[in-house]
Amino acid sequence: SRDVVDLLVTIRALLRVDVEVHCLDLGQVTSEYDIMLVIRGWQGSDERQKIKERSMRGKREKLAQGMVIAMRPPYGYDHLRDDRRRTVNFTVNEEQAAVVRLIYQWYTRGDGNRKTLTQRAIAVKLSEAGIEAPSPTAGQRKKEPHIWSASTIRHILLSETYKGVFVYRHNKGRGNEETFRIEVPAIVDAATWNAAQVQRER
Repeated sequence: SRDVVDLLVTIRALLRVDVEVHCLDLGQVTSEYDIMLVIRGWQGSDERQKIKERSMRGKREKLAQGMVIAMRPPYGYDHLRDDRRRTVNFTVNEEQAAVVRLIYQWYTRGDGNRKTLTQRAIAVKLSEAGIEAPSPTAGQRKKEPHIWSASTIRHILLSETYKGVFVYRHNKGRGNEETFRIEVPAIVDAATWNAAQVQRER
């Protein structure tokens, strides 16, 4: 456990239902108040915070050098890696980028049959065409294959990445936010992206 409170509560719950608990370096634990157990729990909790700090320090260093951090690339992009296999930027995935451009076109200029399409109408049109939607990220509800949603369309229309600016925000706590803006290959021009924001406000 990396949380001392969670550790002690879990140990207590196990002991109360007569489960034997053994620690590799302490032997059998007979009470959640065992002082060595508390110390081990505190060390684990302290290490968790240090891991977070080291991880964020590494991310800041990469961002300060103008590199994107190793995350799943946005729809329309693949990772660009250096000779050490580190993620340094994005490269355009032309097949997916064509879909992104189509989304912006339908949203700002229409599909030829009507003036403009709503986010929901675009999602339906892409789904009916059998174009595979982006796979959900952690925490998102999984959808059927090829099914687009209005929220996915909205995310694509809102993201500055598509006009060539990757934005990473780090919440430092107490309302203090650190923002990094990294130049990446654009899929749509700034005028098209801005037109989408105006349309969204309408």
